[in-house]
Amino acid sequence: MLIGAMLHNEKLGRYHPVFFRPAPMPGNKDADLPAQRYRSHGHHTDGFETLEEATKYVEEACAKNGWRNSGAMYGWDGEGIPAITEFFGPASERQDDPGTPKP
Repeated sequence: MLIGAMLHNEKLGRYHPVFFRPAPMPGNKDADLPAQRYRSHGHHTDGFETLEEATKYVEEACAKNGWRNSGAMYGWDGEGIPAITEFFGPASERQDDPGTPKP
């Protein structure tokens, strides 16, 4: 199952939906942990001007495909292609990046 989240391009002020795919640690070392390892899998290239538009995109994609929306937002300086490795816990827990300011 993919997990949806959001990138905030701090350089342009745009919002980019991003989805995470399961990426277990080598040797499946995270199998017994409460949170599992995921890696980002591309993002909406142009992004959206508003958080509301981007949030709607993530919510609709997750609902249509049976994916989970984590509600997490990650800051991005707008340089290069972002790649994020994250641990997400059970669906009842929201896993935000604690260092990211919320808009």
